Amino acid sequence: MAAGEQQVNAAFAQVLAQIDAQQVDPGVGNAVIAAMNADAGTPELRVWVDTANAFGHHATTTNLLKRMVQLGLTKPIRVFCTLADGPKLELFLPGYARGDPQVVYQGVTINFTYDAAVPAAASSLLISGGSEADTDELSERLATTNCAFYLQLQPWHWKSADYVFFGPQQPTPQFRELAGQPTLGGPRYSYYAYTEAAPARDDALWDLYGGLARFTARVAMAKRIATKAPDVYVQPAYGLGTKSDPFMTLLTFVLGALKIQDVMAARGMPVKPVVLLVFDAVEPEKWAELQGWADGTSEDEEYPEELRELVQHEHLATRLRYRYDDDAAALGQQLAALAGDQVLVVGMSSCPDEIFRYFYGAATLPCVFEGRGTQNLVLNTGQPFLCVNPLGYPSLAFSEATPPEADPAIAAMGQLKRGSPFAYGKADTSTFPSEMYGTNVVALLQDQQARGYFTSLGEVYGDPSVDKLRTSLRYLRSLAGWNL
Repeated sequence: MAAGEQQVNAAFAQVLAQIDAQQVDPGVGNAVIAAMNADAGTPELRVWVDTANAFGHHATTTNLLKRMVQLGLTKPIRVFCTLADGPKLELFLPGYARGDPQVVYQGVTINFTYDAAVPAAASSLLISGGSEADTDELSERLATTNCAFYLQLQPWHWKSADYVFFGPQQPTPQFRELAGQPTLGGPRYSYYAYTEAAPARDDALWDLYGGLARFTARVAMAKRIATKAPDVYVQPAYGLGTKSDPFMTLLTFVLGALKIQDVMAARGMPVKPVVLLVFDAVEPEKWAELQGWADGTSEDEEYPEELRELVQHEHLATRLRYRYDDDAAALGQQLAALAGDQVLVVGMSSCPDEIFRYFYGAATLPCVFEGRGTQNLVLNTGQPFLCVNPLGYPSLAFSEATPPEADPAIAAMGQLKRGSPFAYGKADTSTFPSEMYGTNVVALLQDQQARGYFTSLGEVYGDPSVDKLRTSLRYLRSLAGWNL
């Protein structure tokens, strides 16, 4: 056994010993949910969805809502949100359309309060999965929602703290920062992840999204790709433009997929067609521009002649296919014909959450992402990933101390973000970002120490004993006034 692999295994064993020593029981969190179901004084679970410029708080909060249902909640749920956030919630709650007063999710009724009117009946618990509000604003939510306790949770290692608010609302409720509580692991708590089952294809649920015209084509496309997935390599990406040039990073991502296949072939690894799923929003004219750069026909004055020579000499255009419109039938034909060392690039922006998550769980080449909500998902999968943020490769002891076993992934991500016209204008084409990125991805896949590290991440961060949600629910039982 290599020294690096021994270090990974030793660290893993140490963390498991720490977990066992604390004697934490994830069943206690489940018991709290069961008690809520049986308690007449808890008419419903209440959920606060914070508004945000992007989708992060909506994604992480609805994920908590769904996790509560998956863990056994049967009581109704009331969601507090703004009407303006309705289009964003359509991405995360199947069957919901902006302004709906009610939907049913997995047998649980979800009601919506858009104007923040205080419900007449009190309830036990308010919960949120993401916020950047200060403690004064967070404290006010107990009165706004007529709840006795408020769990303000955050995604993995979010910049804002996790809190619990409780006690009399006047003059202000008490609050505690959860990362400071010894029974929750102290500072390790903010690095806990929410345990998640492996995302699965669910056509009935996907069809609920497909009832909205904005998602009809996306759902049909997703079904075709999911059916083809066992026969191809699937690589999803989101956040390609974060901290880098989005166009050049996308170019490196596409050309790099061809290099991955070439390196695999040279090393005797199985070569399959690749389907690249780009969840970022890319304008049609940018897709057309990308195609010109990737096949050597671009007339852009910044287009490097060295890149033109490479793609034309290697006949790369003959291996690339694109589908960046909403034509599901045409996509089906392309997937049926996809073979050998071909790469199909599919634009999948504005994709419902369960579909997005399914493909990140089903990725067979390292997924690319930037958000903390997606970070939580990939930590559970135990599969190699490429994170835009260098702090996205945590230690196995619940901290941001990146271990050396993550270096191959960091190297690959570094090349993906390095793309620029200048970087593709070198005489030595082996230094092109796409060439180095593709080589680094294969090196990551072949590095047993790195693979062991990612596998251990899934086992450690996905352990129910340190599930951020259930440990938080367990903590409620230590607070005065909580009687469930």
